[in-house]
Amino acid sequence: MGVVKPGRLAVEAARGVTLRGHQEEALAAIVRGLTLRPGQVAPNGLRVTVQMATGTGKSYVGAVAGQRLAPRGVVLVVVPTLNLLLQMMGSWREAGRAGEMHAVCSLMQKELPAGVLASTSGLIVGGWIARAARGRRPLTLFATYASVGAVRDAYAYWARGKQELLPELDLMVCDEAHRSSGSVEKSWTVVHDQAQIPAARRCYMTATPRIWAPPTRMLKAREGAHQPLPEELAVSMDDVRVYGPHVFSLGLAESIGKSLLAPFEVVVLELRDPLADRDQAGRQPVPWGAGVGEAVDGSEDEVPAEHLAAMQAGLLKVAAERGLKRTITFHNRTLEARYFSETLNQTAERLHFQNPEKYPEEIWAQWLSGEHSVDFREEVIGEFGQGEEDDGLSYRVISQCKIMGEGVDIPNADSILLMGRGSMVDIVQAVGRALRMTPGEGKMASLVVPVFLKPGEKPGDIMESDSYGGLVKILTALRSHDTRMVEALAVPQKSGKRTTGRSAEAAFAPGEGDASGSGGTSGAGAFTLPVRFESDPGDDVLALFIASRV
Repeated sequence: MGVVKPGRLAVEAARGVTLRGHQEEALAAIVRGLTLRPGQVAPNGLRVTVQMATGTGKSYVGAVAGQRLAPRGVVLVVVPTLNLLLQMMGSWREAGRAGEMHAVCSLMQKELPAGVLASTSGLIVGGWIARAARGRRPLTLFATYASVGAVRDAYAYWARGKQELLPELDLMVCDEAHRSSGSVEKSWTVVHDQAQIPAARRCYMTATPRIWAPPTRMLKAREGAHQPLPEELAVSMDDVRVYGPHVFSLGLAESIGKSLLAPFEVVVLELRDPLADRDQAGRQPVPWGAGVGEAVDGSEDEVPAEHLAAMQAGLLKVAAERGLKRTITFHNRTLEARYFSETLNQTAERLHFQNPEKYPEEIWAQWLSGEHSVDFREEVIGEFGQGEEDDGLSYRVISQCKIMGEGVDIPNADSILLMGRGSMVDIVQAVGRALRMTPGEGKMASLVVPVFLKPGEKPGDIMESDSYGGLVKILTALRSHDTRMVEALAVPQKSGKRTTGRSAEAAFAPGEGDASGSGGTSGAGAFTLPVRFESDPGDDVLALFIASRV
């Protein structure tokens, strides 16, 4: 299928948002890559990949690209979660996308915007596509990776039941495209299959591309061991046959250097393990809340109350000293998020009693999980964005379990509490929640990392202690996302930046170590990544720590 030239509808739609310089560059790269050149044949459809750091507006870039490339065509947008699906609908409409919008998912009608229908029936989805294609009317379908099989079913039903071919999609946009990598046996890799979901163009967009290296040798099978993923079963984002050429890159360090994202610091909370150090545990009162003592045998129904109490006190101390206003805490279990939130004010009251000049008497605290309705989540996030002038509370904390990851837009958070759990992608996406900012905001974000020291270990013994494993994992995740940001930490500095004491810092000069690939502009201002310790790691110890462990 040839490229439809932008008509009046596309021009009017593009007026919905004003793209910034980096977004215009990304858009131009996408349009070039998805435009057929004279004599070019693309039996598998045109494909491109775009990498943009989380929070730099790739949703709007994808939406305007849809207007440029398929102003009166059928577009399929695929995202990982229902939350992001609803947010993406708003972004595309805000960007001026005209025509019908429908959801290929399990959401109830009352959870959808007015005029939007939802279905996972191949018959219904196929009807939407056929009617729009016949009338050359714009249609935008939004699906999750879990439900995109319904689009495949629509094409299969039309071919089998109606004995005719359903028109191909004009464009498929796969957001958070790293979700489509990995094992070819995953159901959502159907987005790559031109035979099952034919599309004239595919645009893969991600902040965290995943590269799968084939095993150099097969490990000898043994009970309980995981075999390496065979090469023929791996879908890797460096495979141009699947993802097309990488046409634009905007890394995390470059985005910060261009003031598109907030600069941030890593604040290491060096705490005593309360289960190993009973004297310390006795000095740290444990608040009472949901989950405490519910399972005496120590099963998963019991929260690690003593650890969470220590983290609460440490977080409130950091917030008071650094003037934090809004923090998101990340938890793997709903019960843990609930406990952290519901008992946080008990810890705040105790600290206020001890030092009323430093600590507020009350803070705003809420928790969220997948069990909450969409409306309730929106209400809580709205209250999280308020300030002291609204309710008299100067510090706000949301404790959440697995709902504020990929793509969720919370621009007014200035800090997160992260324990180094989950995958590398999960960690980078979590960090991104605190880096979003409005142009000219000028904030500094904080990534608070708790570390629990065992008996005999001293704060700052980062080379000898295994307790800093969470910090290692987080720095490794940042390195996997943007190599130069962390590798600069492994080089002892000659510029006078401190590598000792309470603040160990590293900086790179503009353009140094740039691996941004094609597209984007390198060399946009130096960014210093501070790693703050309460202790003194010693001369150049951080550089050695990074070089040897990260």
